Amino acid sequence: MFVGEIRDGEAKGFHNWITLYFYEKAGKIDYEGFIPLNNADRRLHKPDPTSHLITIRFNYQGNYKPFTSAFVGTSPEFELAIYTLLFLLKNNEATAVFDNTEVKIKIFPYFQAGGGGVRLLGSAFPMILGNHD
Repeated sequence: MFVGEIRDGEAKGFHNWITLYFYEKAGKIDYEGFIPLNNADRRLHKPDPTSHLITIRFNYQGNYKPFTSAFVGTSPEFELAIYTLLFLLKNNEATAVFDNTEVKIKIFPYFQAGGGGVRLLGSAFPMILGNHD
C-alpha cells in the first residue's frame, strides 16, 4: 500500500503521499494531475490546499495508474493505526468523515499460502465518497 508495485503492466498501490513525493522527486513518477471530487468528466484540476485527501493519476516508470487515493499531510503512524484497527477488528471497510469529506477506508487481507491460514494485509487505502456538509 505504501510503496506500490507493477503487476501485469499496471501500477498498483501507491496510496501514501510520502512515497508519491519521493518517487516524483526521483523522477520515477510522472504526475498527470489531481482528480477532484464529483468530477464526472475526470478533467484535471488543482487540489484544494486545505484537504488531507487526494485522488490523482500518474505514470510510474511507464506504467499507468488511472487513479489512486491517499491521505496527504498525515503521518505514517496515523495510517498504520487506522489500517491496523480495521485489520484487528476483521472489518474490511469502514466509513468515516475526515475534513468534512466522507471516506471509506478499505483493507484487503489475504491468507498466506502454505502458512497455516495466517491472515496478512495485502493493501489498504482511503476512498473518497463525497462532501459531508
